[in-house]
Amino acid sequence: MTLTAGMYNKLGTNNDRVSDTVPRDLGAFTYLGRAATFISLSDEHSVDVGVSYAYTPRSRSNQGDARHLGGIDLTYRYVPPSQAAYRGLVWGTEVLFNREKRPIGVSRPIRRHHRPPIFGAATPGGSTATSRHG
Repeated sequence: MTLTAGMYNKLGTNNDRVSDTVPRDLGAFTYLGRAATFISLSDEHSVDVGVSYAYTPRSRSNQGDARHLGGIDLTYRYVPPSQAAYRGLVWGTEVLFNREKRPIGVSRPIRRHHRPPIFGAATPGGSTATSRHG
């Protein structure tokens, strides 16, 4: 099992909600934790499982409210030992959870809308099927 923890000024290079040039106190940083493990089911089958959580106690773009972002990911691999370099299957699924307050409207005063949690999912998959000519 691997455990990762960190604290970040901002997440994402295209994130324009926070500036790297404006100093912020540690309460406005984003804190990230991740746990992941690899499970070998057999010589041919394996699974990677991970859980991530990012928390920002106070965010200017959320008018000082907290932001919670979490995710669970699962990756299945099938690699036949006799053909490992040429054939196989990788299937991954990730489910995300986001909860934050965001401003709505353009008139003053700005109203805040507490959205229900947002869930999202992605399932990329791929296979390897290469023939060798010799």
